[in-house]
Amino acid sequence: MDNTQAYIKKSTSIQLSLLSYGIALFLLYLQIPFNGEESIPPHGWVLLRQLLSNPSAAWDILQFCIAVMLIHIAPITFILALYKRVPSVLHYSTFRIILTGVGYTLLWHISIAFINAMLIPRSDWAVGIVYNSNTVLNLSVIIGSNIILLSLFFKAMRGRINYRAAGLVVSVLCLSFFLHRSNTIVQANNHSDKPNIFIIGVDSFSINQYEAYKDYLPNIRKIMEDSVQFVDTVTPLGRTFTAWTSILSGKYPRETGARDNLFPLNRIDTSDFLSKKLQSAGYTTLLAMDDRQFSNIDNSWGFDKVIGPNVGVADFVLSSLSDIPAINISISAFPAVSEIIFPFTTYNRAAWKSYLPKRFSDKLDRELAQDFDSPIFLAVHFCIAHTPYKWGNITPPPKLDFSPIGTNWHYKAIKAADDQVGQLIDTLGKSGRLKNAIIVLLSDHGEGLGFQTRTFTAESNIPPAGENPYDFKTLEFSFGHGSNLNEPNINQAVLGINQYIDSKPIAPHSKQTTPATLIDIMPTILELTAIDTESQKSLSGISLAPFLSNPKEPLPDRFRFLETGLSTFALNTRSPSHTDLLNTMSEFFTINSSGRLELILDRYPSVMRKKTLAVIHGKWQLTMYPFNELGIRQLLFNRESGEWTDKTESSLWTEANGQQLKEKLIGFFGVDGMEALDPELHLIHLKSRI
Repeated sequence: MDNTQAYIKKSTSIQLSLLSYGIALFLLYLQIPFNGEESIPPHGWVLLRQLLSNPSAAWDILQFCIAVMLIHIAPITFILALYKRVPSVLHYSTFRIILTGVGYTLLWHISIAFINAMLIPRSDWAVGIVYNSNTVLNLSVIIGSNIILLSLFFKAMRGRINYRAAGLVVSVLCLSFFLHRSNTIVQANNHSDKPNIFIIGVDSFSINQYEAYKDYLPNIRKIMEDSVQFVDTVTPLGRTFTAWTSILSGKYPRETGARDNLFPLNRIDTSDFLSKKLQSAGYTTLLAMDDRQFSNIDNSWGFDKVIGPNVGVADFVLSSLSDIPAINISISAFPAVSEIIFPFTTYNRAAWKSYLPKRFSDKLDRELAQDFDSPIFLAVHFCIAHTPYKWGNITPPPKLDFSPIGTNWHYKAIKAADDQVGQLIDTLGKSGRLKNAIIVLLSDHGEGLGFQTRTFTAESNIPPAGENPYDFKTLEFSFGHGSNLNEPNINQAVLGINQYIDSKPIAPHSKQTTPATLIDIMPTILELTAIDTESQKSLSGISLAPFLSNPKEPLPDRFRFLETGLSTFALNTRSPSHTDLLNTMSEFFTINSSGRLELILDRYPSVMRKKTLAVIHGKWQLTMYPFNELGIRQLLFNRESGEWTDKTESSLWTEANGQQLKEKLIGFFGVDGMEALDPELHLIHLKSRI
């Protein structure tokens, strides 16, 4: 009889294990969205086949799946092992064994689901339990569930302690505590007279939005008011990857070749990039980004260490599948452990339902809590203000009216970035790294929030909405970034620069109207550090250093060039279709041998044909649009008054010397480049010279 009961107990435990494992997998499968109307398009299947046939990408996803299985199986197996050790179980009927065992495993799932609701209230699981987390109810369920599970533990261990299991539990707890230990501020041990260099980037944030929000942004405002502000700074191309390529190269996307996100890294010459020059000059170079899906910059660009989630096509897949209570708890409560187990989803702003801004800042603090013998160059980019302007523990924004500059949700995201900037500056100050430093605070681009374009000041002077998605009259292109070159909230960036000695800024605060662009960052730093100043001559950017010491420095007479990224209509709407987005990605991108998504070079000409190009000179901007059946479209406008024309025979065209602007645009992008806008432009260009 005893043997029969033991056999039943053993076999039933195995069945319970499989049942619990099945429940865990079922909960995982619930995260995979399915909608008949949002089916995978033909191009999407091509991309999925590439993913499954790519060893590197497939292995990354397999590792994730194995880790998910283990974090579900391990605690359930432990609970079932305890259950088997309870003496009274031998006297249970088979039905009661199964029922009670299932009850214990469900208690575990319920407990972690409610813990998830408290830690990550924006998780789909949290919304399903208690919207925005009812703390009293959550704590009641968590405490009640764990009291029952603890009672099971004591029943099983009473007089029968398994020292091997106990040792394993203690070891895991000690390891978790060690990895999650509080950060220790380490005083900088920089024996060099070279300054530390910190480029602090905030995503999707225009200078106009800064002015609208600044009363609520104490940390960013403090830096800006301690800096020389360049209030007329434009981004060469409003996408994170291309903007940072311009920052690190001192050149336009037209010159580096990186004219859109996910351009193949091996096709970009990084030998003269700022990071490599500083590395050669003895700097420890660090890059920190909390969203690397479309900005896959890595160590090959001259960085000793890259801080942030792993990069690869697995990021796109796993960030949408990772909203699972066990993963969320791991990322939230034990991020130092989670980054080992889930490297693609920890500290990943793209996995927004589980992303916590404070955790990424804490990770940055841990990396900076090292005693570097050399000066450091840190390029950090906080992506929290990128769409969808939400994250794991966001609370509803206050009812403030920022229109027509900003919105409450966008402001709330910028406020979160402000907290991250504040924590970083506090860490740098306490560690003594601001005793001799250069701080550059910038944004990679602004953000269009759906307001009608504010380039044109008078309501009656705003062009009516058109049908063509590439028409400058289309309101849709006021969303996002990298699209509408006429919208200042998209193309005007934030930029403040200063040097710090003994943690105090040395250049007096001023607001400069100097026409600046992000390609000016590299030559400015080279001049301020006196590193390879001779190479500045080969850069397209100019040094802004003279304006730090002499606010009355004469303004340079310069032409600044802008271009859009890949701007399909699907990418520039308030609520893009998942099918359209997947179709766009699969049409223009492929998976390389390293498991990374990158632009298909054969599609490069098609991307170029969809670009809008512009040149700015003083108060004038000339924008030229993709060619269509109506011929080339052009818009000339006064950036100060909002007056505009699309007629070359108008008085405004003559006043602005529109022909010169057009010649400059052709001269910079080249006739071949401009032919993407108008196949007949070569003839037009030749006739204009006759």
